[in-house]
This record gives sequence, C-alpha cells and structure tokens, in this order.
Amino acid sequence: MTVAITIPMDEIRAASRAAGSHWFEAEAMRFFHTHLSQTGQRDSAGRIWFITSDAPRNGTRKYSVRVYIPETGNVETYGDFHSHKTSADAKRALAAAIAAGVDPLA
Repeated sequence: MTVAITIPMDEIRAASRAAGSHWFEAEAMRFFHTHLSQTGQRDSAGRIWFITSDAPRNGTRKYSVRVYIPETGNVETYGDFHSHKTSADAKRALAAAIAAGVDPLA
C-alpha cells in the first residue's frame, strides 16, 4: 500500500507555473468553469493527484481525477474526463489509485 502526502493546491499551482505550464491560469479555469480541490496527494513516485470539477455552460458539474507530473509540468487526466458524478466518487477513485500504486502514464 502506498502512503500519500497531502500538498496544498497553491504549491501545485506554483510548481506548474514554474515549469512553464498554463494549465492553472485563471482564464482557462474560468472558460471551463473549473473548480479545484483544496489539496492534492503526492504518491511515492512524486506525482501529485487532485480532483477537478467542470461545468459546461448550462450543463451538469462533473468530476475528474487529475495528476500533476513534476518532471514535465503537465497535468494528465486519470481515467476518463468527467467520469465521476460526485466529489466523493472521485475522491474514492483517487485514493484507490494511489493505494494500488497506479502509474497514471501507463
């Protein structure tokens, strides 16, 4: 079982910016109506998992599990985009993936 370390979202955003990524820019977040979890979870490989929710215009808010890859500065989606109807469901999927030692890039 892998133990995760909690990381504040501000640290994740700062690391992404420092890596030259535009993923967390305010304009992009507004365009997609994206909300971020307050924290992320660093796995034993150093990747940081977190939850986002997005709501298309006049649509239903759905949740995705994301993974920040420090080596590249990229954010990847684990599983399918918008694959979780609730925050609790997304949190369970994130916890299970980390506990199982899943490689989100595989």
